[in-house]
Amino acid sequence: MESYLRQCIEPNCPHFHQRYRPEEEGRWALPHGEFGLEVIALIGQWRFREHRSVPEMHQMLLARGISIAQRSVTYLMQRYEELVTLRITDQQRIKTQLQKQGHVILAIDGGPPGCWA
Repeated sequence: MESYLRQCIEPNCPHFHQRYRPEEEGRWALPHGEFGLEVIALIGQWRFREHRSVPEMHQMLLARGISIAQRSVTYLMQRYEELVTLRITDQQRIKTQLQKQGHVILAIDGGPPGCWA
């Protein structure tokens, strides 16, 4: 899966056109996993952003040359949900991160991100 650089597009933002990568990109690894985080993230994107079904995701992965059983797609989708839950419920980590960076960039699927300092 490709890695994308993002940038704030709000001209009045102090971080206007300052490039950044998704949070902690490349730092996570799951032990004993048959598929990497890039596949888990792709499945999460397809399911929760594009509202794809498990059979659709299975076919899309096969089309990309990823040999995977349909039940494994379901399992990886559940792993994605577990990872998201762990990240969004760690209130101390979130508070520490936000205090350290001094600003947040909020984005809603389908809309451009906005920056608040």
